[in-house]
Amino acid sequence: MNAQHINYFKVSNFKKFDMLELDNIGQFNLIVGDNNMGKSSLLEALCIDTSPFTYENLMIFSKILELRGISIQPQVIYNADRTISRINNPKENFLVYLFKSLGENTEFVTKIKDDLGDFEYKYTFKYNNDPSIWQNYLERRNNNESNFLLYAQNYNQGLIEIGRYLFFDGNSEESQYAFEKTVNQQPQIKTEVWELYQHLNSGRKLPDLPFVSTKPVNPIELPDYYADYGQNRISLKQQMLNNLKFILPGVVDIEIGKIEEQEHLMVGIQGEDVLIPISNFGEGVLRSIYLLLQISKNKGKRLMIDEVDTGIHHTRLKNFMKTLMQVAHAYEVQLFMTTHSLECQQAFVEALEIPEMASFQSKSRNISLFENPDKEVRAQIFSFESMKYALEIGFETRGN
Repeated sequence: MNAQHINYFKVSNFKKFDMLELDNIGQFNLIVGDNNMGKSSLLEALCIDTSPFTYENLMIFSKILELRGISIQPQVIYNADRTISRINNPKENFLVYLFKSLGENTEFVTKIKDDLGDFEYKYTFKYNNDPSIWQNYLERRNNNESNFLLYAQNYNQGLIEIGRYLFFDGNSEESQYAFEKTVNQQPQIKTEVWELYQHLNSGRKLPDLPFVSTKPVNPIELPDYYADYGQNRISLKQQMLNNLKFILPGVVDIEIGKIEEQEHLMVGIQGEDVLIPISNFGEGVLRSIYLLLQISKNKGKRLMIDEVDTGIHHTRLKNFMKTLMQVAHAYEVQLFMTTHSLECQQAFVEALEIPEMASFQSKSRNISLFENPDKEVRAQIFSFESMKYALEIGFETRGN
């Protein structure tokens, strides 16, 4: 697996999870469970970045809410000449939409394994609303004891001054330091205080998450994705055409063209003399090519796909799953895909039974989410062989 692929993940106090732990994760992971079991929430939690810099994950959290239609942004007040008069930061703390309880610790733990050994990354958010934290920080800043940099991966976080300021301090006994398993000297731990919405009005663009939601694909976005993919490279173009044939068997060409000055992704179909907008072929084709382009965009990383079978006819599911895994393998992408469909589970197994896919079986997992008697969500992980056997005997693996 790639250095950015994880084999272990734990999240606590995030959305509906008190604590959810996944071990023995593969490269191709199909996440199943009843409605409202937290499949999408798990994908969102997996978007956590292993960067030690706080603003990166705050921006990721902002983007997650934006995908859900919750956009909490600073209000910009303009003068008559359209210059900015002032910026009103929201008094609302957007983290209340993500963390189950602000009174509890929220923790993300990821583990990776590569040729150099095992690595663990841990983020713990600890809240403390004691106003003395703010005063203490000001005194330390005035004494030049802090320079606004943060190197700790585990820190205390306080929300102060009507919830608008964040306080991060790595000077606790519980702190886990960045790359602690690979370096002998601990990095210097420093303190950082800044406004909750500083990352939004600092000019930084919210990141493109490695997350594909269930919302319909906007065909206007596809030309840019295809341009980034490498439209001018013959080998990549031919590879894309080969990948598209599972959903458009007669496709022979793919180009970016214009219709009334608007760029569109166009395809040539055998027997047709003109290029046709990809949007003419329906949501299934749009979503399929969008997923393929997203995989190439996230080369060497991980990609989360919500309801992976959306828009795909059940007769094409096996070849669809086969193509996704083959392309992900080629681009070294770790896939986390949700579904509630038994047909999608069966197609996943059937795709892996194709002789040319046999080497992928050991890299594939079925992750079933279920509620225990205490109404806590837990996960059971099936290997390819155990998932295949469960489906053969009719054992319910979808978390019921």
